[in-house]
Amino acid sequence: MISWGDERMNPLRRTQRFMAIGLCAIGLTACQQVSTLFTPPDPASFKSATGPHSVGFVESLTLSFEAQDKDLLIQVSYPQDQSEPAPLIVFSHGALCSKNTYSSIVNHWVSHGYVVIEPTHIDSGTLGETKFMDLGWIADTRPGDMSFILDSLDDIEAAIPELAGKIDRSRIAASGHSMGAATAQRATGLDTRSAKGSVDSLTDDRFDIALLLSAPGKMSNIPDNSWDEYEIPMMMSTGTKDITMTNKNRPEGWAWRLGSFELTPRGDKYVLITQDMDHFLGGHICRPEGDKGPDDEALAIVGGATTAFLDAYLKEDVAAKRFIKSNAVNELSNGRAEMKSR
Repeated sequence: MISWGDERMNPLRRTQRFMAIGLCAIGLTACQQVSTLFTPPDPASFKSATGPHSVGFVESLTLSFEAQDKDLLIQVSYPQDQSEPAPLIVFSHGALCSKNTYSSIVNHWVSHGYVVIEPTHIDSGTLGETKFMDLGWIADTRPGDMSFILDSLDDIEAAIPELAGKIDRSRIAASGHSMGAATAQRATGLDTRSAKGSVDSLTDDRFDIALLLSAPGKMSNIPDNSWDEYEIPMMMSTGTKDITMTNKNRPEGWAWRLGSFELTPRGDKYVLITQDMDHFLGGHICRPEGDKGPDDEALAIVGGATTAFLDAYLKEDVAAKRFIKSNAVNELSNGRAEMKSR
């Protein structure tokens, strides 16, 4: 069953009072400053304003996943008015969350010319009673959902006529939030210990890069040498209020997450650190929790920096790569955020 929506208003639009940088990036003839928060030296490289494309989406499309004996529900978002094939992002939601709770960031990427496909994993809160307590089993099945989506692109395009021929299958990012970030890591080369105790590789070489929101640090199910082999270009984002409970049932401060950046080999690795940003961007993603309500500014920073990373590595945008290799984000955010690379 497929249900359609014509276009969703990107919640980032209401953050544009913070942005002076998107006007050049979206192709307007005049670069007009609309606020004082961002005054970039290279406006085209920091894509925090909504892009030029309208967002089309199919909210519910069901794929028959015989290997896991289940139906996999996905959501597909795409730039409606883009004629050339667009790079693909496969996005994995956080634990107990759903594909429907990330439109704030997903729509932003789509507006800049990306197709985003989001699976509903077995632990999603939208599926009712889950097997969430069997965390190891769920962690083992999630990367399979990501790969199965790539296996099913022909079926997805056949089900969505407007999308036929519009996915560039040579440029693909694995992405996710929290447990979804761990899922994307496992699908892109980070071998972990399975629920049965064996160290298994679920790497899918069709993914070119990894984009991780609130990725994990060292965990007991990740052998130390697994980090040494994680060579894929990767960007992660975290904030100084991004705490979590590890699988040892103890709280970890935000710096624990830096393991995904610091423990991996040098070369094409990036981390965005935003001051006072929590795990849910103040409720913009995954869950409505937030200690101070929606953090529009953090959403704009994360949206802009992650789009620059995507553009740098999937669209070979030289200005975007120059931006992410610098710490211009520190200046653009008045010191609230910093970008590191190694």
